Amino acid sequence: MSLASIKSATKLLRLQPAVVSRSLSTSTVAQHNMELEEKYGAHNYHPLPVVLAKGEGTRVWDMDGKVYFDFLSAYSAVNQGHCHPKIISALTEQVKTL
Repeated sequence: MSLASIKSATKLLRLQPAVVSRSLSTSTVAQHNMELEEKYGAHNYHPLPVVLAKGEGTRVWDMDGKVYFDFLSAYSAVNQGHCHPKIISALTEQVKTL
């Protein structure tokens, strides 16, 4: 996959790399996960060529540690950011009661 196609895909879907100069290689585990997505996924939308491992606030990390800014918040249920402390606290308190 070329740098141009990755930039095009990320720009199109509004997930912009925070650090462009890092290696564009995909780990074997990430590649396997993308193949599973292709095989079993719903195919509602074209997936990004990245497997996310964690998120915090406006940033997400892929399985290789590359950092991205997540600009998809208006699209989904994460408009408050990933792992918002107040939501984590409310969730933790709720699961203690059930």
